[in-house]
Amino acid sequence: MGLRALRYTLKHPDVFKAQLRALLRAGAHTDLRIMFPLVSGLDDFLAARDIAYQAMEELEKEKLVYNGEPKFGAMVELPSAVMMVEHLAEEANFLSIGSNDLVQYLLGVDRTNEDVEELYRVFHPAVLMAFKKIADAGRRARCPVSVCGDAAANPEMLRFFIGIGIDIFSVDPRRIDFVRQLIQSLDAREARQRANSILKLRTDEEVRRFLHIEAG
Repeated sequence: MGLRALRYTLKHPDVFKAQLRALLRAGAHTDLRIMFPLVSGLDDFLAARDIAYQAMEELEKEKLVYNGEPKFGAMVELPSAVMMVEHLAEEANFLSIGSNDLVQYLLGVDRTNEDVEELYRVFHPAVLMAFKKIADAGRRARCPVSVCGDAAANPEMLRFFIGIGIDIFSVDPRRIDFVRQLIQSLDAREARQRANSILKLRTDEEVRRFLHIEAG
């Protein structure tokens, strides 16, 4: 919410271009991936990528060493980005689900507000449907999808993500071994069947009963 992330940089293109030039130069001779946060739709993503292309043209004219083939990604953390995810997947080189913010914005819940924090539910049917929509769009467009945020280290959510075809996760370094071991212990076919069963449930209560989660 507010003027931050990509919204701020698109309002200040000179600042944004300077940042992109630095990334492109520092990322020379590497597998450079640039992800745009708080993307609201295709317009945002294309505008940001165009500024990156402008930065590349300037570096070329200045005969400076830079990465000429960076990969551009979008963070999917707004409901509008979920609705436009098929188009984003066609244009982006990769997508990342920002699970913390996406859950908040989908459910209209500030998880830092003690009065409503119990309504922040990553297992809410609407949230699970959004994750599935993003995963499907990425698979159809052959655009890799990853997950970051608390959900990426939640055992039940990991099973769900594997079940819908997501297997790239960004987690706290202290959780890497745990996540790796859990993924290695999972049966992909069983995870798919479990995810399909969960996606058929219509209410938050049904999901909690299925997963044996006590009400908050």
